[in-house]
Amino acid sequence: MMNSNYTLAAKEIKKKLNNWDHTKQKVQASTSETHTRSALVDPFLAILGYKVENDDLRHEYTVEINSKKLRIDTVIIDGKAKLPIILIECKKSDVTLNVNHLRQLNEYLDLVKESKIGILTNGLDYQFYLKGQTTPFLSFNIESIDQWTLDRLAAFHRNNFSFNDFRAIAEEYYFVEQFENALAEELITPSSDVLKSIYRRMGGKRFDEKVETKLKDLFNSFSLQGAVDKLRDSESKNSKLGIVTTQEELTAFSVIRTILATSGKFKPDQIDRISYRDYKGHFSIIVDDSQNKSICTLVLSGKKTLRIGNTPRELEEPIEVSLAKYKKDIIESAVSNLS
Repeated sequence: MMNSNYTLAAKEIKKKLNNWDHTKQKVQASTSETHTRSALVDPFLAILGYKVENDDLRHEYTVEINSKKLRIDTVIIDGKAKLPIILIECKKSDVTLNVNHLRQLNEYLDLVKESKIGILTNGLDYQFYLKGQTTPFLSFNIESIDQWTLDRLAAFHRNNFSFNDFRAIAEEYYFVEQFENALAEELITPSSDVLKSIYRRMGGKRFDEKVETKLKDLFNSFSLQGAVDKLRDSESKNSKLGIVTTQEELTAFSVIRTILATSGKFKPDQIDRISYRDYKGHFSIIVDDSQNKSICTLVLSGKKTLRIGNTPRELEEPIEVSLAKYKKDIIESAVSNLS
């Protein structure tokens, strides 16, 4: 996805975010949605190149639907067609974004036919949705934006933005999500075709009901974890993905699992639901192999941080000791995701 324009934009966005001290604005933003918009959302969008004075950004945008006037918090206007291509629904900065807010955003997207993308935000958390989808293809908190997110925001920057290119990023995300869901379903209830293929790879000749039953019994978290370990080892030796899980990341995962297992708050089957997912730039500890059930996220290159919810925490060496300091927060996050 990256080209020279995106690389420059990502560096510019990172620099401006580092120079933006929004601490005072956070206090002001919590008083109302309007204050959140003016104190946090507008400055962030300005960092991405969108400004009211350029006529890119319009607030309290009114459209007439079936003789009724609909007022939308903020829209980003397509430069050529002058149409509201992106709708932004803004909530107060101290409000946690939820499904009711998403429902409201989707209603606006359905009503405004020209719209293509919806953004849900409280000024700190941002969720980007392609029209018709209920899962964000890009979500982040402005206080802990990693390089992977910066690369995608570079494609959203006003100087680079092309809906078709940005849609390709979204569709790539949704394609991977659908693949993971389908793969999970196949692993939970494997089809005969899959079992036959595996049996052939095992050197088996005659596939019958007895063999099928035996193979189905092997489709459990223990044997699948063994297969994943072999896959990960293969990727580490010959990685075309550019993602290699480091020993430090595996150590952090082991420490966090130990913290949770010895807390006395979880049953063994709950601990078994905890896994990790490695991305470029960050490492997530998740539940049920779902990126929407994140216990915490770690960045272990450069300035090392632990993020739980919207709050980043600095990690020091050794990370085993540093992680233990946040034991209470890690356990509370796991409780909410494992319930």
